[in-house]
Amino acid sequence: MRPAGCLKDGRCGNQNQCKGEHHADKYGTGPAQIPVAWAIAKGTLPIIGVTGESQVLDAVRACDVTLTEEEIAGLEATADSLGLNVIRFWEKEMK
Repeated sequence: MRPAGCLKDGRCGNQNQCKGEHHADKYGTGPAQIPVAWAIAKGTLPIIGVTGESQVLDAVRACDVTLTEEEIAGLEATADSLGLNVIRFWEKEMK
């Protein structure tokens, strides 16, 4: 099964979306669990807003995902390429 955003020949139409979906497919989870797994891998305990039981179960599934160092670096490179500043004044930068 090809992740959404990926073309038939294996190339991705949306590189950022496709990368997360490839990781999700590899780990048998949804794309929303990959950023949660990344945050856990960085040593944090993410605060996840949920509105239903399925979202709680999805958050638990993220705990079963162990990203490789290469995957973590790839996700961080992708995030850096977007040029977003998401650090709030009260947060410490994660290194």
